[in-house]
Amino acid sequence: MRKVLSERVKRFEGDIKKAFSGIEENPIWMHSNTNKEVPIKKVRMFDPAKNLIQLRPDENQKLFVKSGNNYLIAIYEDSGTQKRDFEVVSFWEATQRALKKVSIINAERNGKPLLFSLVQKDIVVNYKEHPDEIDWNDMNYLRDNIFRVRKFDVNGNIYLDYLYVSDIDEKEDRHKLFFSFTPNTLRCVKVNVDLLGRIVSSGKV
Repeated sequence: MRKVLSERVKRFEGDIKKAFSGIEENPIWMHSNTNKEVPIKKVRMFDPAKNLIQLRPDENQKLFVKSGNNYLIAIYEDSGTQKRDFEVVSFWEATQRALKKVSIINAERNGKPLLFSLVQKDIVVNYKEHPDEIDWNDMNYLRDNIFRVRKFDVNGNIYLDYLYVSDIDEKEDRHKLFFSFTPNTLRCVKVNVDLLGRIVSSGKV
């Protein structure tokens, strides 16, 4: 349908008003599934702006976000048992909390204090048992263990992409291009990468 309508507008040299006036006398035809010509009388349009939420009420600094997307995942841990819990906060929930001027991230969940939170595109360095395993001076080690957060879902599944993939053979190492974790299996330290490419710990486990 889009192609048919675009061709109609071209015939009228881009004049939309003329292209779609006089539809009854000069109808726009499209082929149906039965290969019959059917006149187009109505067009249903989706307006993505209707699904946007205004995050900043300031008229001079308007900021809109998609309502359905997840904003962050917060991970909580009991320091004694090391048992974890998590909360996924959607953009809608984050917006409502911000407008109410309350913290977007809860300080604890089910008695467990906040350990860290992640948003899309955060950069992390993974470790197996303890952050002290990370050798911050070994660039080869960091290259093999540094990831970017791709996404996370309401079930707590967290997907990480390799930050550096230049040395990976896509055919031989296809399964290594991204990894899936849960709040209980993810062990990482959030980091920042400066303009010179240096990896600096943000101090958040």
